[in-house]
Order: sequence, then C-alpha cells, then structure tokens
Amino acid sequence: MAFRAVAARTGEQPTVPEPALQSALVALAAHDVEGARASLLVAAARPLCAVSIRLAALLIGAGGARLRIGRDGCWFEHGSERVDLSRRGPVRRILVALARGHQAKTAVDGGALIAAGWPAEVMRPESAKMRLHTSVRLLRQLGLNELLLTVEGGYQLAPDLAVELEGPF
Repeated sequence: MAFRAVAARTGEQPTVPEPALQSALVALAAHDVEGARASLLVAAARPLCAVSIRLAALLIGAGGARLRIGRDGCWFEHGSERVDLSRRGPVRRILVALARGHQAKTAVDGGALIAAGWPAEVMRPESAKMRLHTSVRLLRQLGLNELLLTVEGGYQLAPDLAVELEGPF
C-alpha cells in the first residue's frame, strides 16, 4: 500500500516491491523499527528501482521517531536516553495526558493538561498557564523538543511518532 502511494506521488509506475521491502513495511507497521532497518539493509544490497529507493528513504525517516513512556509516566525514552520523571509529578501527568491524546489522534487543550498536571488544585488562570508553559518547556528541554508540538487546539505529540506506553495509566 505505501509502495503504491510513493509511486503515485513520484509519478512512477508502481511495481511490486522486492520481498525485503515488503518485510520492512510489515515490520514498520508493527512498530518494529529495528526489524524494518534490518530488512532495508538486505534490500540495499540489491539493485532497486527509484520507487523502492524513495520508499526506503520514507521508511527510514518514519521509523526513527519512537517514544517509550514508563508506568504512570515516571520515565520516558527517546533514542537511547532514559529520562527520569519520578520526582516531577505534574510533568509526568502531562506527558501521560499527551500520550493518551496521541492514542486518540487528537491535540490536548491547555485546560485538560492543567487539570491533568495539577488535579483538584485551584489556581488563578495566569498561574495555571505559566505552570503549563514551564512544564512543556521542561519536557522539550529533556529531549522532546521536536516531538512535542504546539498546535491550534493545544499541544500534541508528533503524529508520525510511535508511542509505546508501559504499565497501567
């Protein structure tokens, strides 16, 4: 399916991709980035048509962004680095709310993130906004800069990001 979409965008004649590229697509669909890369290495050893090369480039780009979030948001991993959030309750709860929004394929508005970060706490609207902005800035500084987007409806994790939630939320 993705192969035909790439062919359509490039104006080239779609052909059946070689088995290694098919394996890469299946692995990527299952969020198995390492499996997709291994399949691409096999495919790279063979002559490929232009569409296959473009598809491989898209697979590599799409497969690179992965975020793992630990139980209750107590940590997250992006790349090889694990970031501890166990002592940052509001930031942890905001990250979990963003992950839930990502699962629902929607942005999370500021009010919902404030409610998630500071449940049952009464504060002035200006203070709440400042706390939220500070928490979002901290998440970006801790490694989520390119993955945490400000959008019209609030905030969201990048749509093409593979998010893995571990444990109960």
